[in-house]
Amino acid sequence: MFKNSIYIPILFILVFMNACKARQTNTLDVETIKFDEQPLTEDDLQEEIEDSTEIADIPSTSIDSSLIESELKVKAKYKIALILPFMEDSVRTSWKEAKEANFDEFHCSKESEIAASFLEGMITAIKGNNFKSKFEIKVFDNQDTDYGNAAVLSQLAKDEFDVIIGPYAKDHLNDIAKYATENKILHLSPFSPSKSASSANPNYFMLEPSLDQHILSMLQYTSDSIENCSVKFFYTNNASGKAYSQLASSFLDSLNKSKELEEKIQFTLIPIGEKVELSKYLDQDKENVLIVNSFNEDYLHKFLRELGQLSKDKAFTVFGMPGWENSQILRLEHLNEHEIHFTTSFWMDEEKTELQEFQEKYKTKYLKSPNEYALLGADVVNIFFKLIDQKGLNIVKFCLEEDFEGLAKNYAMKAISNADKKIIRLENSSLRVYKILDYEPFLLR
Repeated sequence: MFKNSIYIPILFILVFMNACKARQTNTLDVETIKFDEQPLTEDDLQEEIEDSTEIADIPSTSIDSSLIESELKVKAKYKIALILPFMEDSVRTSWKEAKEANFDEFHCSKESEIAASFLEGMITAIKGNNFKSKFEIKVFDNQDTDYGNAAVLSQLAKDEFDVIIGPYAKDHLNDIAKYATENKILHLSPFSPSKSASSANPNYFMLEPSLDQHILSMLQYTSDSIENCSVKFFYTNNASGKAYSQLASSFLDSLNKSKELEEKIQFTLIPIGEKVELSKYLDQDKENVLIVNSFNEDYLHKFLRELGQLSKDKAFTVFGMPGWENSQILRLEHLNEHEIHFTTSFWMDEEKTELQEFQEKYKTKYLKSPNEYALLGADVVNIFFKLIDQKGLNIVKFCLEEDFEGLAKNYAMKAISNADKKIIRLENSSLRVYKILDYEPFLLR
């Protein structure tokens, strides 16, 4: 007996999403590699920099003990608020117009598809678990608008919730996160890598790694896998770029402390100017590791073009920022030519038994293969609902003590703290490293 309730005032939308997705799947002509449908952009680098007051990896003995030592308080029922842009009004309109013309004319927005897929993944996973507690999920459609988000906040205030999930867009996340903080509600944010949204909430779980974690993963991979290397960190010469360069410098200094003199990683911080002038920075006798912390496509085009001219004479490894692979200017040929390395939180291992079993259940129910967002919805249930079912709402300690393997993402939660050693959020730090090889993604780690 399926004892977990799901209150869905817009349940009809799922039927339409099925038809919409099936049509898109049959007609989509994939010409580029896309791992991240919400890539980081230069705007993400311009948000307020928190690095100067944040401290990652604080030992548990230094963290606010009230979050660590509380006894387990498992409840019989948990109320979950799921806030996503189902876009109910636009779907109703599209469906009405399609019925009057031709079903093939029915279209749904990307936001609607993401929301429906995530919920479908949650439903499939809930039915696959035998929870002791009851989970009641109430779905809110924020319409991907400021007005819709404000309406959701008004509705939230009329009820009491144990957990909030979402929303999708960074622009709407801040207000919801603030509400969760003020009301001491556990908040799961599956989509946005924005650091500024946490509102200093120790129960804010950022499941998509920030750009900080991407950069640290690039440097850790370099230290572990590339011998006799010299790191060149190219950064935008503004406040955010300087903060990321300082992050890289501090991390490399920390790595070098444990290395013998001959093993220490040389590194140079290089502000990005109008001209590229790579030749004056590359070493002849070392493997040059170039980390280019920029989203300026004009600059990147020039950078890769000059790199191509130098590649015959020097050895190098290039790390790109998340989102490069979706660029309109950086064509796949350029990324393949230089075997550009990337970091990503999402990677499907088709040989994984758990994934195969989920895909079969999902296909049986929805007559299509699960996408990234369906898998993410399943991860939220399989990992975080399961923890709540076993431990109660105070799951910070357990998330810091253990890493979790999801269907297409892994979760290694780190405590991000302020100068007073108070947790301001938990942030996923698990990323894979891959490169473009023969026009295909090739997993390195």
